[in-house]
Amino acid sequence: MQPDANKAPDAGATRRAIALLLHAAAPEKRNLILGTVWLIACALLEATGPLLGKYFIDQYLLPRKLVVSDMALLLAALLLTGALASVIRYAQLARMAGVAMRSVKRVREEVYGHVLRLPMAFFDKAITGQLVSRVTNDTEQVKNLYVQVLFVILDSSIVVFGALAAMARSTGG
Repeated sequence: MQPDANKAPDAGATRRAIALLLHAAAPEKRNLILGTVWLIACALLEATGPLLGKYFIDQYLLPRKLVVSDMALLLAALLLTGALASVIRYAQLARMAGVAMRSVKRVREEVYGHVLRLPMAFFDKAITGQLVSRVTNDTEQVKNLYVQVLFVILDSSIVVFGALAAMARSTGG
């Protein structure tokens, strides 16, 4: 019997799926925390660019002051923060991709371990190739969930809050 594609999963199945994902990522707690800290640092560095631009406009452009050395330092600071943010973002994305890959490996090991414990009668009805393909495809979707959904949501949330904090800072000061 094929599952209905339009039917929403029940709450119990969703809770079990989330519990499985959290269980698979549990050994990576340190890497997740470190990746989140790097995300915050990167967001702060990216928010520095508009603040430096505001400072340039307020201090040099509007008053029509031409202090080349100060403006060069401002430009160097802007370039340095942008480069540093890029390096940190790359390291953070590599760390988070590693977390996703190791978590998916744990899920696959658990699923294949479960399949190996099934009685032989199960394999009389199930086609082994389809079973392996299904497990592989489903765990690949779990990896996509980690990389493309959860980390993007976390990254975007931190960038939005960083931008809000930068705007609040620039309007208050």
